[in-house]
Amino acid sequence: DFNAQFPNIARFIKKQQKLAEKQAFVYNLFGRKRRLPNVDSDNWGKKSEALRQAINAPIQGAASDFALFSSVLIRESILKGDIPSSLEQVGTVHDSLIFYIDPEDIHEAVPKIYNICRNPETKTWFDFEIKGIEMQVDFEVGLNWGKLKRYEKDFDYTKLVA
Repeated sequence: DFNAQFPNIARFIKKQQKLAEKQAFVYNLFGRKRRLPNVDSDNWGKKSEALRQAINAPIQGAASDFALFSSVLIRESILKGDIPSSLEQVGTVHDSLIFYIDPEDIHEAVPKIYNICRNPETKTWFDFEIKGIEMQVDFEVGLNWGKLKRYEKDFDYTKLVA
């Protein structure tokens, strides 16, 4: 039923698995190569893991690369003065970006970061663009990891205290 309802997904899965079996690697949208040496293994578990990675790597890799590319574009926007200079990237976790920012700059920065991250301008840099699809972007704000809460556009973040 699933394959009948979503035939493009079934085709994608078959295509990725055939590519992996033919060349022992796959690429993601940005051209990052994932080697899959176990795709030829006689061990069924190792081979099936490689075939699963042939499907997952292009998707997860693209999400990670979108986050990385977005962080570069955000940094450029800071240097141009388009985003407050108090914004400082301090880390990433998979496809999430982590920033420090002065509370009074949060409401100015969030919409600008959102516009960059939801569909970064890839045509200029990578000669492709994704039309009709936007990345899911959400924001959490807090004084530390334990106190993160979903961003609220009407909340006064200058009143947050430890």
